Amino acid sequence: MTAYWQHWWSRTMAAQLILVLFGAMIAYQVASLIVLGRGDVIHPVSRRHVIAQAVDMWRLAGAQLQAVPGAAQASQLLAALDRPGTHVRVAAASNIEPHQALPGEESNLHASLLARTGLAADAVRVRFEPAEGDDQQARLAISMRLADGHWMNSAQQPMTKFPWWRSNRFSLPMTTLLVLALGFAFVHGTLRAIRKLARVAERVGRGEQVAPLPLSGPRETRELTASFDAMRQRLARHIEDQAQLIGTITHDLRTLIATLRLRAELVDDADLRTAMQRTLVDMEQMVEQSLRMASEEAHAEVTIETDLAGLLRDIAAEQGALGQDVRLHATAPASVPYRCRPLGLRRALTNLVENAVRYGSRARIGIEHARAEAGGGAVLRIVIDDDGPGIAPAQLDNVFKPFFRLDRASGGTGLGLTIARSCVEAHGGSLQLHNRGGSGLRAVALLPAS
Repeated sequence: MTAYWQHWWSRTMAAQLILVLFGAMIAYQVASLIVLGRGDVIHPVSRRHVIAQAVDMWRLAGAQLQAVPGAAQASQLLAALDRPGTHVRVAAASNIEPHQALPGEESNLHASLLARTGLAADAVRVRFEPAEGDDQQARLAISMRLADGHWMNSAQQPMTKFPWWRSNRFSLPMTTLLVLALGFAFVHGTLRAIRKLARVAERVGRGEQVAPLPLSGPRETRELTASFDAMRQRLARHIEDQAQLIGTITHDLRTLIATLRLRAELVDDADLRTAMQRTLVDMEQMVEQSLRMASEEAHAEVTIETDLAGLLRDIAAEQGALGQDVRLHATAPASVPYRCRPLGLRRALTNLVENAVRYGSRARIGIEHARAEAGGGAVLRIVIDDDGPGIAPAQLDNVFKPFFRLDRASGGTGLGLTIARSCVEAHGGSLQLHNRGGSGLRAVALLPAS
């Protein structure tokens, strides 16, 4: 369960926002309940009202008894002032039994009445009965002794504080839902621009040409978009400048090789002349490969949707027409639509197939949908197996270096795997080589599923 919540928490910023807002709302409600739950049961406004009313009735009853002695006349006067929930009478005795210790609510009321009237502690009695249900009201009885020894007995129904579950049963869910809805709507609009930027960044990582993004959303989002566009333009200029530099150098080298070839013809020693010509041929192949790489990088191919399975079948057919043992696995799907630069990807896969045939006698090609390691997304997995001797583990990374050759006698320029990996990585993927336990070499190209 913990792993599930950790996975959910790390999914999106919106999910994190929901948890943060929900936690903040719960913390706020808990803090409110702690603060509001302290103190008296009677509402502060109602508490001031019942104290003031009791004191006023006590003074009125005392004044009436001084003018016309007798509890009956004073009670008649106070009865005329009765209101719903309020009852005041004068009697010879208190309606409340004497008490030694008072609970918190009654003690506070008792102290307030003593302060307002100046009576002795035993001349004021208080009894408070909280409401036992939603359809009942609390009852407050106050008895205060008058100057002639009579008692003023009052009964009131003060307004009490609502229980927390009554005051929050509507406000808590409505407030929480409103805050979460507004927060989610705001973040969803903000994240829309970020998600769009992420998709464009993925396309740029695959080598696609994209138009500048419109600047929209909050200032931070606009600044992020502007910085990304500026970075993309600088990167494009850097690649173009680098490709032009390589193109210029390889062009000059090709001219020098042609000059050296002419001069080699003038060498009298036949063995030396042949060795020099063979070296010049190798150099010319390297220069041509480098010039082709520079040309392809300087003039990016347009990304289009291609049938990748059909492209692999074409490569196998071409190699088969040349007499090579190259086959596509029968389990390969009939069609795999994929957005890519088909010429560049064809060249990369052709290099891998040619290497398999050259060093491993034959090539077996497979393609399948898979899931990337370490919790990544869906990928297309292209596997090319051969039956050769494999590669020493220490050399598996070196073979991707430009102009690196394990067997110089076998020919080649040492750029085939370099070009293949560069093309696969330009599509946002990766290329790996694995030994198959003494039964050949396996080349695995992982391309992000589009």
